[in-house]
Amino acid sequence: MSDSSGGGVTWLLVVVGWVATHYLSLKREKRKEVRSKLDEIRAELSALESEITVFHTNSTFSLEKARVIVLHMQRISSDVEREPKLKKDTSRFRFDLRKAATLVNFDKTAFTRLEHDSIVLDKVASAHDNLVNQLERNYILFYRDSFV
Repeated sequence: MSDSSGGGVTWLLVVVGWVATHYLSLKREKRKEVRSKLDEIRAELSALESEITVFHTNSTFSLEKARVIVLHMQRISSDVEREPKLKKDTSRFRFDLRKAATLVNFDKTAFTRLEHDSIVLDKVASAHDNLVNQLERNYILFYRDSFV
């Protein structure tokens, strides 16, 4: 009788071990996916900041570049919205980035070439950094107490 009950305990331990390993592997993979998505968003934000700088430092207004900037901001915002672990408290920072990039000097009739040290580009850089910092903060806070 002890042989059969010992075998049952062994199988129970095997199953519990497999379930725990599987669960922890899934959790680790999800964390990697979110980190990868965050890295993609960071790269997109850096590219966007470069596009904004090129736009504002050009000698002439470019409707095509303005359109690309707006579409790029919308795509990044959508990417952030689709990742619930990253989006917390980011709407204000996304708004600040859009405002910094498009509020001043984004109209064809009022466009003037800006220098690289302009206040507009400083605000864009600051808004970019604030958004990246919030995204990183959200990632750290979500996974801070995680076992895996």
